[in-house]
Amino acid sequence: MTEDGPVVVEVKPRRRLDDPVVDSTFAWTRRAVEERGWRYEVWSEPPPAELENIRFLAGFRREWLLDPELLRMRLA
Repeated sequence: MTEDGPVVVEVKPRRRLDDPVVDSTFAWTRRAVEERGWRYEVWSEPPPAELENIRFLAGFRREWLLDPELLRMRLA
């Protein structure tokens, strides 16, 4: 849900986007969603370099590396 209304997001690996069955399904879904005035988007994995950066940064999500007090301040 956004300020502009609902958004329906399809998620498929990039390699599957050219599949005629997937394309047909997305077209049908897009029509059904947009007929209701909602927004429709298709998402895939990010480009390889961005994905590698995300994986690298995810390694820093270790509880013992984060100061709980700083997290509480950030969430407040």
